[in-house]
Amino acid sequence: MRKPDYIDVAAAICEGIEQRELGKIQFMGGAITHALVLPDVSINFDDRIVYVPDNFTLSTIRPENGTLRDADILYANGPHDDISVMAETAKAAGRGLLDVQVSGYRPYSDLERRIEHPLSLEALTAAMAHRFIDDEGKRFKSIFPFAVALDEEAIKSWQLVRGEQSIPIMGPDLAMISYVTRSIGSGIRDKDREKWTAAIGYIKEHRPELFELIVDGPNSNQLALAQVAESLKPVRPEHSATKALSLPTYERNELVELASYLLKDRAKALQDLVMALTVVKSWVVYKGESSEWIRNIWQRQDMENKQADLLG
Repeated sequence: MRKPDYIDVAAAICEGIEQRELGKIQFMGGAITHALVLPDVSINFDDRIVYVPDNFTLSTIRPENGTLRDADILYANGPHDDISVMAETAKAAGRGLLDVQVSGYRPYSDLERRIEHPLSLEALTAAMAHRFIDDEGKRFKSIFPFAVALDEEAIKSWQLVRGEQSIPIMGPDLAMISYVTRSIGSGIRDKDREKWTAAIGYIKEHRPELFELIVDGPNSNQLALAQVAESLKPVRPEHSATKALSLPTYERNELVELASYLLKDRAKALQDLVMALTVVKSWVVYKGESSEWIRNIWQRQDMENKQADLLG
C-alpha cells in the first residue's frame, strides 16, 4: 500500500472541513502547478475541472530539503474574523503530513486604515499580498500601497480530479498568477522562480488557451502587482515573471501614476516619502527571500503561518 500523497491528504482535509461545515475552501499552488506541466493532464474550461491521471502522485515531502510541502488553503467564502478553527481542523485532518496554512479575506476597513495612515507601523510593515472584501462583497488583492479589484466570477473554485478523488482548487490561471504576486519583495519568491518559469514556458507552448487566460483573462489585472514588485528592484532576476509574460516594468516615478496606486489623492510629498520607504521595504524583503539560509529557517520554524503578524 502506497504512502498518502498530497492529493490524499488534501482530500482528507476537505472531508474534515466539510464535516464541521466550516465553509468553502480552495487549495492554492502545490498539485496544481505540478499537474499543469504533464501532457496527460486535461483541462475542462467550461466545467472548471483539471483532470489528472490515476497514477499522478505528488510527495508530501520536498525532495530538495526534506521539509513538508505547503498546503496553502484559501477560505473562499468571505470575511472571517477568526480562521483559527478552520486552520486547526485542517491541520488535524492533515495529520502532520503537510504544512497547512490557511488564509482568508480581510475586512476592507483594514486596507482603508492603511490608506488613511500610510506611515503607520501597520502600513510600513505590510510586505505580503493580502485579500480584502468590503461590505458590498467586492474583493481586492493588495500589496500595499497598491491594490487591484478581483473578478467575482473568475475567482470561483475549480476542481482537481484524480479518479474518484476531487479537491477544490484555485483556477489554474489564478494559481499561476498568484505565484508572482506574493510579496512586495519579489512578486514570485526566489525558491519558486525556476519552477514557475518552467511551468509558464510549458503552458505557453502546449496549453495556449490557458496561457491566453493568464495574460489576457479576467484575472490578468492582478499581474499589475507583479509588475510593481519587479519594478521596485534595481535589476530584474533572470527568471522574471515580467520577462516570461512580456510585461513592461516601470521607472519608480511612474509607479505613482498607475491605476493600482492607492495614494493618488494624497500630497505629493507624502506620496514620494511612501514610495521611497516602499523601495527600501521591497529590497529588504527581496534579500530575505533570496537567502537560502533564511528560507530554510522560514520553512522549518513554521514562519509562513506567522508572517501575518510579522510582515502585515
